[in-house]
Amino acid sequence: MAWLYSRADVFVAGERRAGWSNTVAEAMACGIPVICTPSGTRDFALPGRTALVALRPLPLLLRRRLREIMDDEPLRRRLAEAGRAKIMEFTWDFLAARLEGIFGRD
Repeated sequence: MAWLYSRADVFVAGERRAGWSNTVAEAMACGIPVICTPSGTRDFALPGRTALVALRPLPLLLRRRLREIMDDEPLRRRLAEAGRAKIMEFTWDFLAARLEGIFGRD
């Protein structure tokens, strides 16, 4: 899957209702800029910081975000880097270290 994601310029996910959006998380982990809806991504898709977020999965809204990101190379790079950094906070190693810090406190 990493090979497939790495061949994309941008990843678009228009979820209506979802728990955790694995596909968006995987795209971010591969350093792909993301356009998504808040559904299933609220923990890591921070609007304008780690992803472009359309409030609803409407083609018009997604198309606007896609046009915005495709017309702006620096934005694509910034979102790809910030998205990858953010999603790395959800690796097992990172989470285990945080839990050790919490439980290790007196």
